[in-house]
Amino acid sequence: MRVRVSAVQYRLCTIASWGEFAVQVQQAVAAAAEFHPDFVLFPELFTTQLLSIGDGRGNALPFAQLPSFTQAYQDLFTRLARETGMYLIGGTHVVQRGDTLQNVAFLF
Repeated sequence: MRVRVSAVQYRLCTIASWGEFAVQVQQAVAAAAEFHPDFVLFPELFTTQLLSIGDGRGNALPFAQLPSFTQAYQDLFTRLARETGMYLIGGTHVVQRGDTLQNVAFLF
């Protein structure tokens, strides 16, 4: 059995909104799809880019804010996986589990 994996070289840059993040992810998935992979692999902790959205006063969001993006992250990757028919390995993302933050890898 042959399996083709596309590794995303994700460009971390300052963004102003969730929408900018979603567009960048969609572009990465579309670029990978051109090579017809079975799996698309995103890098570890790539969602830390979301911290650059900031608090409106010029400060980056604190690391503990990453879990607030979990549902939107899961919705985005679930939709893209369904639309493309590819398995997406969503890098890793920090989630809240009880009183702790955990770095979790999701497969969509």
